[in-house]
Amino acid sequence: MEAENNNHCILGYSYGLYSFGKNEYFNKICSFLYSPDYQLRCAAINRLRDIKNDINKIDINAILIKLLETEDTLAVKDNAEKLLKELHSS
Repeated sequence: MEAENNNHCILGYSYGLYSFGKNEYFNKICSFLYSPDYQLRCAAINRLRDIKNDINKIDINAILIKLLETEDTLAVKDNAEKLLKELHSS
């Protein structure tokens, strides 16, 4: 993965590794929420949606609230707000 420099690929690798139990990749996935690329931020939110569980639910909630304090892009805000609603309803 160190040789890869496409952030969408790195996000995908990180998601895959996290899905196979490498919990240390949670922070790497979250780091893409601060990318200058709004599509990558949306993709990171979608990966968080895929991995949400009772263990990381509180962390995801806090991260999304912090993101929404500064996010200007409608697509990212909408996606983050939808995931927050999902987290609160589960």
